Amino acid sequence: MPYAYRNLFVRIIAFFVDIIGGVLFLWMKKHAGIGEKPINKILVVKLDHLGDCFLMNPIFKCLNERFPDAVIDVLCLELTSPIFEKNPYIRKVISFNYFRNCRESGRKASLRETFTLSRTLRKEDYDVFIDARGEPFISLLGFLIGAKYRLGFGKEEILGFLYTHPLSCNPHEHEIAKYKIVLDALGVAVNMWEPKIYISENEKLNAQQLLKEFSGKGIIAFHIGAGLPYKMWPIEKFIDFILKLLEHYNYEVILLGGESNRQFSIKIIEKVKSKKVKDLSGRLSIRESYYFLSKTDIFIGNDSVLAHFAGSLNIPTIELMNSAVEQRRWQAIGQRVYVLSGFDKNHKCRLDKCHYPCQNMQAISVEDVFSVFSEIVNKNKG
Repeated sequence: MPYAYRNLFVRIIAFFVDIIGGVLFLWMKKHAGIGEKPINKILVVKLDHLGDCFLMNPIFKCLNERFPDAVIDVLCLELTSPIFEKNPYIRKVISFNYFRNCRESGRKASLRETFTLSRTLRKEDYDVFIDARGEPFISLLGFLIGAKYRLGFGKEEILGFLYTHPLSCNPHEHEIAKYKIVLDALGVAVNMWEPKIYISENEKLNAQQLLKEFSGKGIIAFHIGAGLPYKMWPIEKFIDFILKLLEHYNYEVILLGGESNRQFSIKIIEKVKSKKVKDLSGRLSIRESYYFLSKTDIFIGNDSVLAHFAGSLNIPTIELMNSAVEQRRWQAIGQRVYVLSGFDKNHKCRLDKCHYPCQNMQAISVEDVFSVFSEIVNKNKG
């Protein structure tokens, strides 16, 4: 049983549900050729988190090249909609706070709203439905809205039999491999994968206005937050690192992130007591942060969307990861990404149930991070 569920009983139930469902739904046409008839509308569903959505963004350009006459919509969480906004290959961004993956993105959708969504989407008459994650609710949604071709990953989650084109992937490969598998099923070969965000002139101007506050001698960007506590390097270690950085190098330091990072940023400002350290947490939108990062020299931070931004922008990136998170699958992509993975042999990380600071993250030493940082600085000088 290849399911990702940790509970053996749940895996057994899922197995038998899929066996029975697979038999009952044998009448559905499987593996029909996509593109034999005109494709007018495509819906891509990504009810996932910020970093995952950012990594997927190139898929829309590829779909547009394959089906130039089709309109493409995306269904995502309210929190992640900025990742897709302004994308010239997307007609419409539809927000839905999926109860399973909704963290800080507002009120979770009710069951009634879920069925209302399916009725609304059914009216759109989509030809192609793409589940870029592999979720039981999403596979059911594709079936309910009556999409002709339904692509998704059905081996990790229940209800995969509802896809007309069930796909499989290696769960240990990087997450972008999933998107390439989807495109391959649609007849699109992909060599380069370069995630990006499309920002407006106003957003660019707002970020440029804040950049004027810096001298131009060099900026080191820090992100001290993360989507979940077990991914966060202890704030005390960030403070020790910044103090050491300021002692040995003449850089300015900025603290990026949302309002939720403010309590940590304030603590850093109070402890470091240097005019070279500026707190921009909460002052930039996620999209403005993307542009702002493109003007910095080095990024240091936890496994988060900002690390993915920095890596894709080809900025030297030091990404701090918990060894309980599979690095090969989730690390930031880019030619200048340096990953430091923390591991404490006496600690069994319980992921989202693990309290801050997780001992695995505690195991990453200031000295190790500083050594990598110094190596990057020396390379940049060379």
